[in-house]
Amino acid sequence: MLEKERLKNQASPRHVPKWILEAPDIPHTANNKVTEKAVKCILAGQNLSNQESIANQECLSFFHQVR
Repeated sequence: MLEKERLKNQASPRHVPKWILEAPDIPHTANNKVTEKAVKCILAGQNLSNQESIANQECLSFFHQVR
């Protein structure tokens, strides 16, 4: 079953996002903490203030392309 269909059946149609994308990697810090704020800023078109704190900065290019 597709993820959208599963969400629609198990939650409600209001919980189904417009897009579901599989990212090759998720940005994280040197301590392996996931940094969702970095992705949120990129997708919102905002400047990323602390890009140096991201250990795997190469994954950010995917989110720039999606935007």
